[in-house]
Amino acid sequence: METVAYLLDGVCSGAIIMSNIFLSSAVLDLAAKAAGCDTDDLQNCKGRVYGMRPEDIYSATASVAGLVMAIMLPLIGAIIDHTDKRMQIGQVTAFSMGVVTLAQACVSHDTWFLVTCLQVVSICAYTFHNLAQLAYLPELTANLEQKEGVEAADKERNVINSQGTFWMFATEVVTIIVVYGVGTVVGAGNVDTAAIGQAMIGVFILFVYWLIWSAKSDALGWRHRFLARGKLKDVPEGQSLVTTGFRQIASTLCGLKAKYPYVFLLLIGVMIIDAAFGAFSTIAVTYMKYELDADNTLVTVIILILLVVSLPSAIAARVAMDRFGPFHVAIATSLYMVSWHGPLFTAPPRLAHHSFPC
Repeated sequence: METVAYLLDGVCSGAIIMSNIFLSSAVLDLAAKAAGCDTDDLQNCKGRVYGMRPEDIYSATASVAGLVMAIMLPLIGAIIDHTDKRMQIGQVTAFSMGVVTLAQACVSHDTWFLVTCLQVVSICAYTFHNLAQLAYLPELTANLEQKEGVEAADKERNVINSQGTFWMFATEVVTIIVVYGVGTVVGAGNVDTAAIGQAMIGVFILFVYWLIWSAKSDALGWRHRFLARGKLKDVPEGQSLVTTGFRQIASTLCGLKAKYPYVFLLLIGVMIIDAAFGAFSTIAVTYMKYELDADNTLVTVIILILLVVSLPSAIAARVAMDRFGPFHVAIATSLYMVSWHGPLFTAPPRLAHHSFPC
């Protein structure tokens, strides 16, 4: 039951990620216009709005969201582990993302800054929701582990993860095609296309989240939903929910450094790589529009190509992990990303432009 819910939750994640592509492009254009810039010549935009350059809007938004998450993630993790509120965390964050996505459909020259501020809520809710979703993953194979052992359960989790990644990427492909297609058919501009996308995606994810997180979906005969869970462990004596999350992170890192130093170094490396690529994905549209002078259609096409290429990669990931193990796959992919993207991102704009796929 919950495996299908887990996969459908990833579908919603894919739709939300793609909605941000259209929204960020629209907000960048609206911010540039508010700063008195020509949207057809963004590379020469020198104006400011709310004390920031238009291209800094999304990086500032991500920075605020990152600060909030750094403070709140240990607490949310402690609530999931040490209370029976895991499902409620998933429900509240899912509802928050759906409502915010619908609200952002009002994006216009009068509301773009409010829509940008709402993006902080969306980013935080998305990350907190992922914590609740991932907490269910080990339990999806609990029965298999009891019957056939840890190795069989680990392989099944790899299968579920790869399927989830494939579903998410497939949803991103469908979302970008549908939203761009509808916008093109009705003759909508960049901003109106973003508004249409937010409305469509908001309705879609609210309905799917209702199916997989609400007990009321049983009335439709739907059975593939997340179920309530008890706490995994008690709060240590002398600690509170506020402090136990931070202490658990500290003790885990110290324990890894003392007993498994190479695992500790791998973890630090993964953290740095994830942070770097998370930051770049946040400003990817900004980079293409301001540094590479790509128009909105080209931005959409490039992202679509990347997503289509990612689909077979999601399938190959499961085969690679079964054959070589997660450790070697993580090392190989990390080295590849650094060797390929490092020189490109540090190159002068003119040289980077020549490296642009189109």
